[in-house]
Order: sequence, then C-alpha cells, then structure tokens
Amino acid sequence: MRGSPGRKLARGPRRTAWTAGNETFQPDEVVVIALGEFLAGARRFTKVFEPGPRRALQGFFWTAGRLVLSVLDDLRPLFLSLTRITGKQHQSPGCRRSAP
Repeated sequence: MRGSPGRKLARGPRRTAWTAGNETFQPDEVVVIALGEFLAGARRFTKVFEPGPRRALQGFFWTAGRLVLSVLDDLRPLFLSLTRITGKQHQSPGCRRSAP
C-alpha cells in the first residue's frame, strides 16, 4: 500500500517515553513521518517539537500541507507553521507570537 507523496502522519504528545525503531522519544515531543513510508513499515520519525521548562504544546493540526503547532511560550501563545517534515524543517515567517 502506498501513500501519496504529499501525505504526512504526525504523532502527538504522550505522557511517557516511547520507542520507534532505534530511537526513544520523550514525553510531549511531536514527531512526523511521510504516510507512505509509515505504511511501508519505516519508523524513521522526524522530531518537530520538544517542550522546554517554559514551553508547552497546546495542540497541532494540518492545513494546506503545513503542520501548525499551537505552543505556549512563557505563557504567551505562539503558532509555528512547518512546511516540510523530511530533512530540514522550515518555520513560516508569518507565524509570530500573539501580542501580549
């Protein structure tokens, strides 16, 4: 079974560490993989978000081929738009921190 080239799969945050392939992911990290690769049995996820001491994920969604992360950064809302999931990530410059 093959997924179309543009389709992606995101794995949302968990409360405990988990392992895929040879890599262990920590709680509340968000990882992604191309859907076709996942359906073919690959488990080479790309990490796109790691929480920090003052940074927490509120949620995420896909739109127009982009993964949008809703983040609280020092209790201020921040939206990050990622345009690629394989290789280097690119954050869209139009997504900025909301005014305080």
